[in-house]
Amino acid sequence: MTDALTARESLSKFGFDSLFSGYPDPTFAMDVAGTIIDCNEALLTELGTLSGSIIGSPISSLFSERTAEAASAEFAARGPSRFAAELLRADGSLLRAAIVLFPVELDGVVTAIVGFAHDIEAQDVTEVIAARGKALERMAGRLALMGAWTIELSTNTLHWSDELCQILDFGPGEHPTLEQAFALHPDEDRLAFERAVDRAAVDGTPFDERRSMYTATGRLLRIRALGEAVRDRSGDIVRVQGALYDITDQFDAIAQKIESEERLSSMVDAITDGIAILDTEWAYSYVNPRAEEILGQTADHLLGRVMWDVLPDWRGTEFAIAFKSAELERTTITVRDYYEPLGLWLDVRVYPLSNGLAIYFRDVSEEELAREKSAADEKRIAAQAALLDVARDAIVVRGLDHTIRYWNRAASELYGWSSDEVIGSSIRELVYLDVETFDAATAATMRDGAWNGETEQITRSGERLIVDCSWTLVNDDAGNPDSIFAVNTDITARRSQEERVLRAQRMESLGTLAGGVAHDLNNVLTPILMSVQMLALGEDDPGRSELLGVMEASVKRGAEMIRQVLSFARGVEGRRIEVDLNTLLVELESECNEALADNVEFTLRADEKLWRTNGDPTQLLQVLINLVYNARDAMPDGGGLVVAARNVTIDQSFSSLTHLASPGDYILLTVEDTGSGMTPDIMDKIFEPFFTTKDLGQGTGLGLATSAAILRSHEGFIQVYSEPGKGTRFSIHLPASTEPDGESEIDHSADVTEELPRGNGELVLIVDDESAIRQITRTALEAFGYVTVVASNGNEAIEFCDSSPGSVDLVVTDMMMPLMDGAALASRLHSAHPSMPIVAMSGLNTNGGIVRAADSGVHNFLAKPFTTGELLRVVRSALDGRSQH
Repeated sequence: MTDALTARESLSKFGFDSLFSGYPDPTFAMDVAGTIIDCNEALLTELGTLSGSIIGSPISSLFSERTAEAASAEFAARGPSRFAAELLRADGSLLRAAIVLFPVELDGVVTAIVGFAHDIEAQDVTEVIAARGKALERMAGRLALMGAWTIELSTNTLHWSDELCQILDFGPGEHPTLEQAFALHPDEDRLAFERAVDRAAVDGTPFDERRSMYTATGRLLRIRALGEAVRDRSGDIVRVQGALYDITDQFDAIAQKIESEERLSSMVDAITDGIAILDTEWAYSYVNPRAEEILGQTADHLLGRVMWDVLPDWRGTEFAIAFKSAELERTTITVRDYYEPLGLWLDVRVYPLSNGLAIYFRDVSEEELAREKSAADEKRIAAQAALLDVARDAIVVRGLDHTIRYWNRAASELYGWSSDEVIGSSIRELVYLDVETFDAATAATMRDGAWNGETEQITRSGERLIVDCSWTLVNDDAGNPDSIFAVNTDITARRSQEERVLRAQRMESLGTLAGGVAHDLNNVLTPILMSVQMLALGEDDPGRSELLGVMEASVKRGAEMIRQVLSFARGVEGRRIEVDLNTLLVELESECNEALADNVEFTLRADEKLWRTNGDPTQLLQVLINLVYNARDAMPDGGGLVVAARNVTIDQSFSSLTHLASPGDYILLTVEDTGSGMTPDIMDKIFEPFFTTKDLGQGTGLGLATSAAILRSHEGFIQVYSEPGKGTRFSIHLPASTEPDGESEIDHSADVTEELPRGNGELVLIVDDESAIRQITRTALEAFGYVTVVASNGNEAIEFCDSSPGSVDLVVTDMMMPLMDGAALASRLHSAHPSMPIVAMSGLNTNGGIVRAADSGVHNFLAKPFTTGELLRVVRSALDGRSQH
């Protein structure tokens, strides 16, 4: 807010609008910069000008050249001021006037200044000021938020202003009775105030009382109350009126000053320094009790006598030289030396006075003895520390002020600084990153005498260390704390290994959790997906068909999300075919052209004859697209993105640098952007599941974790390099294939609209603990020519097969069931009915699950959620396979 706006706000708050319009003398207001912001008609008339020529002008423009500088100085003081000056009229004539300035405060800060002028052409300034005194005092009261009050004697009623309501915590317009107002005073002040009002009402005696008074809310104030009698034309007193304002702050300030003076007096009496004052003739004029004690002389013996006569041993000492220097150079001199006659170390300060010298002297013998002993202790510690240089752990001795006193050879090797470089430095500032932990550990050492724990520290090169600390408090001969002996052991490598183990355990736990969730969700999605497809088969309404298509797509999308969760947790089955990476990069380029903004320049570079790799092309494309999207998000303002591919051979020297790689031929894919980059602590976490730097709802934190899992399942690996502000580069190594491989599994992604295989009345036993899956599987098979029977667990299935031997043509069983799981059931059925084909279903389509099913006699596998077409094709294939045998 500008000075002028602040000033206007203050004037408006205090109600000066009416003052400017109704006050008879010329009146003006200024902001704190000295600019005129308002004036009244009386000023304009007196000067013969318009407001436009005054408002916005500096205060000096109102006055003649002769008095402008003095007037500006009065204004700059920003306090109440009264002075004479010459106002400059528009016609060039001068108006000699008495000027009164009052500051306006808002929240304790001067925000504006109001000025009043009165013509004194033929009058003495002092007389005018005296004549206007009462009016100006009323103005001052208004500026100070003084409250006005009136007592009508005829009715004995009390009236007071809104300002008084504010001071005494009453609401606006809330007027208590006279008796209630008197009751606000404490008993000892109430009687005195009532008497003052009575005297004013009887004989017109004015009063000025300073008393205590409670507000409506119970606050105790110190107030000043002024009162005077008002008479009618016949001279009779008809009312008593006056003003009241809060002087609590002033009263407190005076009380504090008195208290401060009393405290100072007490301090002087109790001062522990010896104080002696010498006059110009070197005679003692004052000696305090402590000086008598130190000098071994009484004040009666010293006062009035020359120092050299009373204490001749001072001559020739360092103290005598200091006395002479202070006298001649008129400057303060400080000296510390041993005074043999008294057997004391003295610290002496000499202050020159206008009529002599003031000498402060203090006995510092104990300090000097302690210093000498401390120096001896340090020498002893240093001698003992020489034996510690052979220790493997860093050993540091520091003072209680954290300064390093000893630093052994192992400390130099660990931190990178030599002993000479660090002695005397603060270890707190040198190696500690977390000073709060350091301070807390130091406090514990001082309290308990020892502390053990881990801290994070830094070396000279900036390397961060995790250090196991063992600190011991060392006391001096008197038993007082003197230093801290620290043994620091670098455990960075050990902690790193522990973190890797914990991370592996955490990943295993997450995998177990993800597997359980995936199993349950796949069981939920399977009946939904099959039901939608069954409804779609007989639907002719285009609108309903479209809705069913949307539902089917949503279910499949949910299934894909579940597969993504499993991919970082346990790995998923996928196709293993020979992949032409050039073809894959063409698909990626098409995706990039659609996904990247115009302000991102995309470049694709690839060797013409890239080696091929074995794997699932869909999963590998998913990895590359995920990296491209991450790069896009890192460049919100545009940039460059380069995807490159080339053949590389990793030899033994490279593979020895990382546990990820084995020697051999690889295809190297790099995705490099010019985006915001990452800090090292972020890079350490990016492959952890659920870790994301994106805003809530913008990312799942599974993209890079999934990518790393996919590449591990392809026997490849991924690395990252990044710097903040310089971009990021991901490097993917995929092993080159030696011979083309065919499909390891049938692609069952055909649409349900194609002609599906039908049954010929074969009996299919459906085993699943989920009733919804049993029901929808039964409905789908019976709709395509099969006869079905269902069982909710393995025991029921075995009981039915044993009771009806040879009647069951095929068994479709879930792999995860209570009591007896699918693998155990398949094993039992395969032993009892070796020719019976068995199809296994599972919501956990992991490689381990397929292997376990195959070992149990299962040769066909359905991953939940599956489509109706996938179910029918697998069942038909299993039955046809039996007939071929």
